[in-house]
Amino acid sequence: MMAEGDAEPALTVGLLRLEKLSLPAMMRLAGNPAQVLAPDLGGLAEGLSLEDFELYFYPFTLSLSSLTASLPSLSTLTAAGLHYRNHQSGDGLELAEMSAEGVDAAALSRMAEEGEALNFLMFCDALDLTQGAVFAGGEELLGIRRAVFDVNENEGAAAFSRRLELILNLPALAAKEERLAGEPAFMAMTKASGGVMDLNLNLKLDYRAEGGLLAVRECELEAPGLGRLSLMGRLSSMPEIKPSFTPYQLLFSATGGALENFSCSFTDQGFMAAWYEALDKTIFARSPSRNGAENLMTHYVSPLAETLGAESGLMNLPAIVGEIRAFLDRPEKLALNMAPAAPLPFLTLAKLDKYDIMEKLNLTVQINRRAPFTVEAASAVNHENLPSAPRPDENSITEENLEFQ
Repeated sequence: MMAEGDAEPALTVGLLRLEKLSLPAMMRLAGNPAQVLAPDLGGLAEGLSLEDFELYFYPFTLSLSSLTASLPSLSTLTAAGLHYRNHQSGDGLELAEMSAEGVDAAALSRMAEEGEALNFLMFCDALDLTQGAVFAGGEELLGIRRAVFDVNENEGAAAFSRRLELILNLPALAAKEERLAGEPAFMAMTKASGGVMDLNLNLKLDYRAEGGLLAVRECELEAPGLGRLSLMGRLSSMPEIKPSFTPYQLLFSATGGALENFSCSFTDQGFMAAWYEALDKTIFARSPSRNGAENLMTHYVSPLAETLGAESGLMNLPAIVGEIRAFLDRPEKLALNMAPAAPLPFLTLAKLDKYDIMEKLNLTVQINRRAPFTVEAASAVNHENLPSAPRPDENSITEENLEFQ
């Protein structure tokens, strides 16, 4: 806010105040009120605060209990009591309280113009949000209990964290994406959760510009009562990473990097049993067996193994089939580890044949509490010698091999 007596031009109308006002920008805004939803704020003024704001310009309505923003950079933004609706599409957004720093104004503008309210989760560096909801087709699609984002930058290095506590309305999602309704996995999640699924996401990334090093220290997605998916790993030669990147932008950037190590695991908390039941009612409805694991082995895993046979390039295919069976019979935890002997560029990986991929990834699998085993590729005639890979018990990713040297 401006100090009293400051000579810079400002406009105050009721409880709306614009500091260092640009009259040409105000005139452009008056000609198209819809731009209030996603204006070029930097050209309008250098400070904004308002209370009890309401706007209706068909098909949009926007109301705010209060909002303050620093302009033109939007380095800080706070809002309370936000309600936004597109009455044609039924999409919308509600937020009880929110404070943000390092806002990406372009991303915020696209969110408003395109109606993709879910993108609001990626428009800033730091965020603290309490209670919110995203609407699609007139239904509440996503409830937000809490969202906390943080970034710490220091001399070419940055640490990003994201923590989300969400509630996903599965029937509303099926209405938006009709193809999901008949999918056995979706049916399993819907029945096991009663249609309302809790989702908790914790993400911690470290990035160093020199060498393009990206360490995924924690990436855990849990749906209590269904299961937990965990990822860890390290990439090098990555292009610049920004906190406002969407998951799609982050994945696209990763394609230009190189894999140093990676692990992922799935811990079952009830999803597999619900999935078996859904499979027996759909795909395996005519099968004489009511055993989901048996049906998967009989109709998918065993025929696939027979078809592949020696052509698969896998020396220990029978052992792999046996491990798959062990997990299907008693689904507790499935873990995969990749530890290439040298950083493996993703663009190179895409051009390799199956023999090279198996050899260079040095893939190991662990089922439940069983001993880990290596997925071994058969030797090819006249194939070039490859660097020796670590032993299976050396593949586990720890904090030590995620550290930047």
